[in-house]
Amino acid sequence: MYQKFSKMGQNYQGSPIDLNTEGLLPKSISPIFLSIGEPHPQNIPSFKLQQLAQDILLHQPVTFKYGSSAGNEQLREYLMGIHQSLMPKITLENILITSGSTQGMDLLCKLLINPGDICIVESPSYSNTFNTMKNYGADVIELPIDNEGLNPILLEETLELLTRQGKSVKCICVIPNAQNPSGVTLSTSRRVQLVELAKQYDFLLIEDDPYEGLTFSETKERPMIANDEFFEHVIYLNSFSKIIAPGLRVGWMVAHKEIISKLSMMKQSTDCCSNPITQNLVASFCQKGWLEPHVQQVRHTYYENKEVMMQSLQQYFGHESWATWTNPKGGMFVWMSLPPELRDVDVLAHAQHQGVVFVPGHVFSPSFKYHHNIRLCFGYCQKHEIQEGIRRLRLAVDNAYLSIHIQDRATI
Repeated sequence: MYQKFSKMGQNYQGSPIDLNTEGLLPKSISPIFLSIGEPHPQNIPSFKLQQLAQDILLHQPVTFKYGSSAGNEQLREYLMGIHQSLMPKITLENILITSGSTQGMDLLCKLLINPGDICIVESPSYSNTFNTMKNYGADVIELPIDNEGLNPILLEETLELLTRQGKSVKCICVIPNAQNPSGVTLSTSRRVQLVELAKQYDFLLIEDDPYEGLTFSETKERPMIANDEFFEHVIYLNSFSKIIAPGLRVGWMVAHKEIISKLSMMKQSTDCCSNPITQNLVASFCQKGWLEPHVQQVRHTYYENKEVMMQSLQQYFGHESWATWTNPKGGMFVWMSLPPELRDVDVLAHAQHQGVVFVPGHVFSPSFKYHHNIRLCFGYCQKHEIQEGIRRLRLAVDNAYLSIHIQDRATI
């Protein structure tokens, strides 16, 4: 059958995260998943969603019909309202509802990328993003980030080099808040500089912002799209997956109206429209004023979970000279180093036997760097599970060390 596939189908890549963690279920110990990047069931407002769903299904039969390709109008009006203070020129024509921000990224790649186009991503970065770009034929360049995110100086040097080579960049994707996988938040000054570079070099800056609602500080960073008054160079993606529930599959995009119009047409032959029932559910949840109190509670829980992870990492790894980890300002991820002698997949194999799962670092790089890093998630677990999970991780690292030493002695 393989020969019947298109060239894209033959080369199509799925999620490296799923491929590297699916099926890693410890067989004899209650599993602890420091790998899952989604809310714990206790952080999902299930009862309120059930109330709303019952009302919608019983009393709003119109919900069972096809919806607008652009999305539920009440939900788009709500989103327009929350964005208007920073984006005064926003209208409904600038907003598209998507089946999670994942679909938004896929639609954008389908719209923008020709085979051979150059796209830039942060390094490390979310694997589904650069894999989607590659699936549509892009040449992906990865630029390293530091504790303030993507460095505009390094980016400009890269853009100048490409210009001298007669090449240009089609788009750059940045996760500005609590970046996946590093947890790093892009600094204020760099946000401004990146938008200026987008205008100067005429590329599209994709601002993928699913963790914006989960920043721990009450003072939020200004989104980059707010510095692009007419939406000519920045495209903004966000989602309700991390703040309400991923199974709803409701995300949104803010972009120039010509981009939104074309993507709405694409949705007509992709899924016709995002799920009308879950869109209505989210719209009702937001209109009742339930979203912000819920997000505040979840944000507080995640902050406490993060602190427990910081304390546990310090307890079990703080004495190691090789051990470093990020201290995120939001979101749900910590990026941790491993000893130079150990590879992420080797530690993962030992971790499975200890009953704990994480995501190996190499999947967050198009060129498979970061074999000596791992991503830990504190969003899905309870506090006692985080403590126990880090203890088990310590055992996994020790056993991986021991395994290497045994192999070395066996070769002598």
